[in-house]
Amino acid sequence: MNNGYDLRTAPSHAAHTSGRTCKQPLRVADGFGFRKELTMQTLAPTHSGHRRTAAALLGIGMLGSVVMGAVPASADDTIPTVPTVVVPTQNAPEAIAEKAIPPAELKLVVIRSKGAAEIAKRQGSLASTQAKLASQKADCGFNAARAAEMTATSAGLTALGSQLAATTDLPTAQTLYRKIFIDFRVYLVVLPKAGKAMRCDNALESKAKFNESALKVQGEIDEAKAKGADTTAAQALKDAAAASVAALNPAAAITPCMGLLPDKGDKAIQAANAAALQSCDASLDSVFASLKSARAQLGQAREALKSARRTDRESDKDVAKAKREADKDVAKAKREADKALREAQRDADKAAREAQRNADKAAREAAKLVRKS
Repeated sequence: MNNGYDLRTAPSHAAHTSGRTCKQPLRVADGFGFRKELTMQTLAPTHSGHRRTAAALLGIGMLGSVVMGAVPASADDTIPTVPTVVVPTQNAPEAIAEKAIPPAELKLVVIRSKGAAEIAKRQGSLASTQAKLASQKADCGFNAARAAEMTATSAGLTALGSQLAATTDLPTAQTLYRKIFIDFRVYLVVLPKAGKAMRCDNALESKAKFNESALKVQGEIDEAKAKGADTTAAQALKDAAAASVAALNPAAAITPCMGLLPDKGDKAIQAANAAALQSCDASLDSVFASLKSARAQLGQAREALKSARRTDRESDKDVAKAKREADKDVAKAKREADKALREAQRDADKAAREAQRNADKAAREAAKLVRKS
């Protein structure tokens, strides 16, 4: 160990004695649980006969990450703008202490970098969620508060990031870094609350759509009833579905969650928050299940109405058929009556003609007798 760094590999003796430039991977333990890869570059011999080895820091980025594998030996590996760590070689055991980065300073750089990344990630999630919240078609009454909370949280993270970037004290930087997680709880509290609010909005929108459908079905029931259809079953199903939806209150399902605050590291509060969020989710699940059941029941009312209309149509067909049969019977009776009347008239005419012939004959007989006498 040297100045807080664990030098697992070192430039070869051949490279030291040849005076040529070479690069080899150096694994550094910074005393804070992190390991980073450095690139070793052996410089040409100095007039004192010793060599200086410069280690360019590579990839100070993700906190706690481990860089695996060999470092490529290309000319782009060396980053001259990053502070270097002077590491003694086998032939030059003395270190140039005034040019070495203290371990605390390296930790501070890592914490700042990781802190900035965590803050940026959370602010990105907050921004995207706010955009989704703004596009909701319904509002259970919590959207304004959730938007304000996310705005305040993002502003708080910005202020915390500025503090972290400005601090030069390692303990203070560590404390500020922890605040990103325990003081704001973006992913455990703030975003879940916004998510519950949007689920509530969706349930409210589904409820409104159901009411529109139920109103349409009621109109169809009234129309069928006016035409004589038996709509008793359809009306009962529609009324039951409408009553179940009217009783739903999505806003009440999530109200217990809307007042949750970050636990700031208190495990009991963290557990209570998690339980409250799960309870709100279960309540919303129940609301959506009831909406699904009501929609199915409204569908049954439509089917019952179709059946009533079909029965009514069949009944109309029967009535029309009976009317046609009656009309046929009436027409037949009229035809028969007309026929009988015609036959009676013919008989009367025939009898009149016969009587006339008989009268004429009698008159001729009488005239004949008169002539004889």
